[in-house]
Amino acid sequence: MHELAHVLLEHSGSRVFVTEDGFALRDYNDKQEEEADWLAGSLLLPRTALQHLHYRHVPKETILEDYCVSSNLYEYRIRMTAINRQFRR
Repeated sequence: MHELAHVLLEHSGSRVFVTEDGFALRDYNDKQEEEADWLAGSLLLPRTALQHLHYRHVPKETILEDYCVSSNLYEYRIRMTAINRQFRR
């Protein structure tokens, strides 16, 4: 999903170069990587879905399995969407 986000955002490709030792390395644009991470997370776990799941008290493990996402991505989306703060009120 991360790579698809780069395409959707129309990011330029990363630069590839070869070292004197013959290793191929890439030069990444940090801003583009951050944008792609954000969009990929938003596509995989949309805020409205997280709102619904938290309102219904769906266990984290179920969300991870049903949406095929990592615990890290889940925690990132909870933090970025402020879902926990919304439901504390």
